Amino acid sequence: MHWILITGAYPPDAGGLADYTAVLARELARTGDRVTVITGPLPMSALPVTPGVELVTLKNHFGQRGLVDLDQFLRTVKGPHQLVVQYVPQALGPRKRSRFKGLPLSFTRWLQRRAAAGAPPVWTMFHEAKILAPPGAGLALKGLSFATDRMLGWTARASSRIFVAMSAWEPHIRQHIPASQPVEYLPIPSNVATVVDLAARAETRAALLNGHARSVVGHFGTFSSEVLDLVEPFVRRSLQEHPDRQILLVGDGSREFALRLGPTPNLTATGRMESSDVARHLSACDLMVQPFPDGASTRRGSIMAGLALGVPVVSNTGSASESIWRDAQAVALADDPAALEAVVDPLLAHPEQLQALGARGRSLYEQRFSLNHTLQVLRVAAPIG
Repeated sequence: MHWILITGAYPPDAGGLADYTAVLARELARTGDRVTVITGPLPMSALPVTPGVELVTLKNHFGQRGLVDLDQFLRTVKGPHQLVVQYVPQALGPRKRSRFKGLPLSFTRWLQRRAAAGAPPVWTMFHEAKILAPPGAGLALKGLSFATDRMLGWTARASSRIFVAMSAWEPHIRQHIPASQPVEYLPIPSNVATVVDLAARAETRAALLNGHARSVVGHFGTFSSEVLDLVEPFVRRSLQEHPDRQILLVGDGSREFALRLGPTPNLTATGRMESSDVARHLSACDLMVQPFPDGASTRRGSIMAGLALGVPVVSNTGSASESIWRDAQAVALADDPAALEAVVDPLLAHPEQLQALGARGRSLYEQRFSLNHTLQVLRVAAPIG
């Protein structure tokens, strides 16, 4: 099988989309499939090398000139293959010098023209479908929501197979496609290692506790401003009120955030790390705190990382939260990000509840979210070469 993955972000880019595409490409290649990843320009000194994965970079990202190069490349592809678009609107749009910066106007129209010309079918994985405008939003946000909805429509109608990372996107997509066309639910698997050496975990945990702390509470992410606004109050309160609690910040941007908080022996920030090191540090945590503006959802790779490692996860409900979290009791949920402390404190005081939460999370992950599940779903109806 020859997979061609189209993505607006790929390592060394940071973030969930880049990590997801890299892990998916690596695992497809590991099974013996041929894999090509097509993305925008990347620094030559940091291009990732993955056995079995061919990397094609477009000099103009997915603008008009980049799409000409993409067409030229696709004309050279021989034999059965499958294009799979990793769709995030902001990632596929121009990155600079354009009034359409961040909007995938050229790319989505390219998909539309390609489908009309009878080109081989495209599959699309919607990590994000559109920009949502809540009630009372300003004209700028309403305009952005309208524009991304139009591009969503072009993309969905050009796709022969549609996947969604979270079920909340399905109603928005269904407005643009025939009722008979299925929308397949394909949650994001963990984008970090899922197995950790027990001795390495014990060594890391001992170093974090440092002889004075009794528990380790972690947060993993890219430390974007929207999440930091939710995490920072919890971290500051923990540092002030719980001297026996070690706060661990993992991910790109964590050190900058730690500097903003000021020096304290109860705070450790790792910065960006390799997948195995991320997993080792997360596995050393008693629990992870992962709040989001739209709530816990199955598109959040950081939540999946905790579940895969059996680490208890605390998050919050929101507009994007699925019922699966409460049904399976796999994540401890606060009704509001401001109430995280009220969920964390009782859990840390009852180790048996923590252990049960982690076990439920790991079980749900293996059943519904693992990478093996993703590979099985993709291979259904794939054209075999």
